[in-house]
Amino acid sequence: DGRNIRILRTNKQNSHSLFCNNIMRLTGDGKGKIYILCTDGVAEYDLRTELFTTLLEEEHVRAIAYSDSLYVARGNAILRYEPADSSWREYLKVPESAENINHMLFLPDRGELWIGTDRGVYVRRDRNAPQLIIPDCKTTQIYRSDDDRIWVGSWEDGIYIVSPDGTVRNIRRSASADGLHSAFVRCFCQDDKGRMWIGTFDGLCVTDSAARHFDTYVHGDDPSDL
Repeated sequence: DGRNIRILRTNKQNSHSLFCNNIMRLTGDGKGKIYILCTDGVAEYDLRTELFTTLLEEEHVRAIAYSDSLYVARGNAILRYEPADSSWREYLKVPESAENINHMLFLPDRGELWIGTDRGVYVRRDRNAPQLIIPDCKTTQIYRSDDDRIWVGSWEDGIYIVSPDGTVRNIRRSASADGLHSAFVRCFCQDDKGRMWIGTFDGLCVTDSAARHFDTYVHGDDPSDL
């Protein structure tokens, strides 16, 4: 109801509790199931029964996404969960040179799967082999904005924006007052006014969809600061 907070954590005496307290990402199926990527694997939470089920115990899972099924990434491979027999099956691989997959974004209406890795961004279109479209970029998150552009965050290269026509624009760290203040971009979120909020290593940035000017909010002693 928005008024109370419940804390769900590991309870070794309860086999249906959360098996790991270090949570990295969440996703869901829109039908009452929440999937939790932890540092030690993947769990499912049933909103109806309020019970957890451990789906995968493994420390090397780096990404999670839900489309027609649940998908996770391990190394350079994407695995698909098969609930009928509670198994994981290999769905696809990117080249070993990509090292690790860090993020996945399914776009069913475009027939695309975007894959962020340690060494670049790949796109799989219409079940063809994944193609490298942004090389030499260690990705953090891939996000689709309302104008159908793809925003890619990186560890050291700022922001990549891919237009619907395939044009790639790279916004780097800038010393200007209205520039991007950090090369390490963690995450994106678009508000109902179309503004993009961007979490970085050096604070919170906001920009319009054109991404020409950035306002940055950082930690400070003023009560209105972060």
